[in-house]
Amino acid sequence: MAQYYSFDSYYLPSRTRFSETGSISSVWVYGVAVAALIVALAIRRRPSVAPVLTPIVLLICAGTVVAQGFGH
Repeated sequence: MAQYYSFDSYYLPSRTRFSETGSISSVWVYGVAVAALIVALAIRRRPSVAPVLTPIVLLICAGTVVAQGFGH
């Protein structure tokens, strides 16, 4: 979420944020954050699911960060 609200250096000096360019919606960003929290709680409850759920959530998070830069 910090990346979503940070300034995009492509648009300097206008100080445009990634959230203002609209390549990723805020619903998606908050949905990924909620999903990561649910996965963290599931791992805390059943540590055996960590090897399955952790890579999935990390790939979704990484894909979201990369997709925020699209549209330049």
